[in-house]
Amino acid sequence: MKKKIVMMAVILALCAFVSVPAVAGTLLASYEPGESEPTVGGNNTNDCVVTPVLASSVGLTAPHGSYILEVVINAADGKVEFDHTWATGTYDLAGETELSFDVYVSTSATLPAITGIWDPHWSPPDTWCPTSNLPVVGEWTTLTCDVSGYEQTGLNDIWAMIFEAMPNGAAGTNYVDFLRLGDYATTTATDPTPCDTCGVPITVTELSWTNPPSEGTLTCDVWLSTDPNTLLWTSADLLEDDLSVTPEAIATATIAPALIDNKTYYWRVDMTDSITGETIGKLWSFNTFNLPPVVDAGLKQNVWLKSDSATVALNGSATDDGLPDPPDAMEFEWTYESDPAGKTVVFGDASEAVTTATFTEAGTYTLTLTADDGLYTEPPTVNAEEGDDTVVVEVYAEGTADDYLVALWDFEGDALDGIGGHHGTLVGATYVDANDVMVGTGSVLFRADGRVDIEDSGVSDPNYNTWADFTDEVSITAWMKVPEFTLDWQYVVDKGAAYGIQREGTSNGVMFRISQSPDDEQAARGSLDLTEVGSNDGWHHIAGTFDGNNARLYVDGWLEAEVDASVYENAIPRDGGFLSLGGFEGRMDHVRIYDVGLSGQVVLDQYIADGGGSSCGQVYEPTDLDQDCYTGLADLAVLAVDWLECSDITNSICN
Repeated sequence: MKKKIVMMAVILALCAFVSVPAVAGTLLASYEPGESEPTVGGNNTNDCVVTPVLASSVGLTAPHGSYILEVVINAADGKVEFDHTWATGTYDLAGETELSFDVYVSTSATLPAITGIWDPHWSPPDTWCPTSNLPVVGEWTTLTCDVSGYEQTGLNDIWAMIFEAMPNGAAGTNYVDFLRLGDYATTTATDPTPCDTCGVPITVTELSWTNPPSEGTLTCDVWLSTDPNTLLWTSADLLEDDLSVTPEAIATATIAPALIDNKTYYWRVDMTDSITGETIGKLWSFNTFNLPPVVDAGLKQNVWLKSDSATVALNGSATDDGLPDPPDAMEFEWTYESDPAGKTVVFGDASEAVTTATFTEAGTYTLTLTADDGLYTEPPTVNAEEGDDTVVVEVYAEGTADDYLVALWDFEGDALDGIGGHHGTLVGATYVDANDVMVGTGSVLFRADGRVDIEDSGVSDPNYNTWADFTDEVSITAWMKVPEFTLDWQYVVDKGAAYGIQREGTSNGVMFRISQSPDDEQAARGSLDLTEVGSNDGWHHIAGTFDGNNARLYVDGWLEAEVDASVYENAIPRDGGFLSLGGFEGRMDHVRIYDVGLSGQVVLDQYIADGGGSSCGQVYEPTDLDQDCYTGLADLAVLAVDWLECSDITNSICN
């Protein structure tokens, strides 16, 4: 059913006028381009100018198809009329019950109090057929004339469609669409994808829509063009010709050739029903644009100032849609805001996604990474040149980590909490003594099922939280000595479904988890063998930290594992059970709990302050001049001092 594209020198209002059984109704005019009838206006147009227009061009949605009849009114007496004339084809009133058309009134200045059809050929019974209802302002209204008493056949015109009794001097614009006889069943595609007037990337490769219901068979033509004037469409714009489709199913058409960036495309699905005939579809459109890069600035970080400075590593990244080509032609920029305002951040290289940021004052810093692929795009409401993402860095004043300490069990002769009064109870084979100590003068020894239950950390009421139920952040540090693990998944510190440190399966390492399940992906899993004696006579410092985004495990001051646990941001699971320490055969000393996610530097400083030896196996990198197992600004300071003090070039320091 390939269409013949008619080139027209004058603007016509058009219809898909077909001969169909009366029971199905008859479409008289839908004002769509592509067919040659009827002519609207002619010599019988009074005080108005009528023109078919694309509905979307005037901000409307057509009741049928995509075009509507624009009626520009300038009527001193408040009355306009215009005709429809078919050069070929006729219509019958005999056997019909009603004639209907849809009207949109833009303003009360053109709101008629009388509407209807006047035609001398409709007599008998009468030349005047008023509508049984009237339009309203600002919405489409279906107006209906009762034609049940008419017996005429073979008619080829409507002498006058009338809007009357408008205010004197009426001036404005009304619209008309979908002139039909009877219960005309429209066979129109719906649910377009891409959606109408939406923006899409050029990577879209197909169009889809939902077919209408039908008792017969359906075929369709699918059109796609960059020209909104459908009169100029040619066979080159025809994606599918006589495509067989299933009623009420989703159908697709492949886009070829590929879409071009920064274009507006127009498309239409014309349906032919074997029972009701052809329906010209609505004209849909979409805009192509370049997708912005997808940026990841990384996860939140906590850091404490040390010697009035703190530096964090920024591991930003971005992916793009392949435009421009090559896709790696993106430019990056780091910017920041601080709270309180006015503070300064120094980036290692603000134009690199992977860089560093150095801070000299405490505060909350929001760092923004922007990636720009430099490709101009439309529509202007879509900023598709660049994408961005933010990461928060919380900078704490030096020496303030203990301000966030909520509990400390040092086991100096008992299981009392020296900070918050959250005292422990010895359960099973548990002993506090001074026989083997890492920090201070005491530690706790566990045998068999021994453990320490913290008395006020559990509650039976699920609506009540205890001090040990954290929402945002938490850190646990402890010294432990375990000659041998005796059970899989043995606990070290446990708060049930909330958080804990425990043996990592059957290994001799431990894991720090947020949530209950040891199989949870939000667990930082270590592998270092804690049964090895190491540099601290079998004692190992373990720390689990959660800053609201990252779960990290440190062993002997060294970061062993980290995982993205942002699924629990502001939502650490709650558990009503007791917080328990122990559960393995061995010893613990100085167990601390914080309500903040500690930084790696704070964990390392604690390890060293507690008397821990090398946290990296006494194997220092050549650049680790201060031998703290980290290479940073402190090492640069050592280098500078050594260089300034050098007077003997034979000294190895000076080489």
